Amino acid sequence: MYESILNTQDREQVKAIAEQIKQAGKRAIADIVLIGQKLSEARELVPHGSWGVWLKAEFGWSFTTAERFINVAIFNTSVEFGVSELPIDAKALYLLSAPSTPQAVKDNVVDIASKGGHVTYPQVKDDIVAHQQQHQPKKASEWTEQDGVEEIDECG
Repeated sequence: MYESILNTQDREQVKAIAEQIKQAGKRAIADIVLIGQKLSEARELVPHGSWGVWLKAEFGWSFTTAERFINVAIFNTSVEFGVSELPIDAKALYLLSAPSTPQAVKDNVVDIASKGGHVTYPQVKDDIVAHQQQHQPKKASEWTEQDGVEEIDECG
């Protein structure tokens, strides 16, 4: 790909930089997991009704921001090697770890990432939409005999 546009020395240096960036990305994801774990611990200690006040005072965060971190920490426990070892973008990871994301989508994305496929936010979003379309209940007007509904004439 890009290797042909670089001389040998620059190519090696760029590869080394890319590896450093990938390692930093893994550490960033590991930090997101750690933040989620710590937020979960703090939520147990902060008095009922004060969680939002504490989040705002300490970090300027909303409930939603805190929940995203916590969801990633919870999701991390379901992944064999931990999410920081998978090539999943952070934004994709937030969406993937949301409780509303179907388990089938989560399993599929983890499988793809486990095999080395890089996972992005648009991919996860598209997988969720496709899953929802496949599992959307039929409207009554779409029912057929295969669904156990017989044709009924207008007279009943």
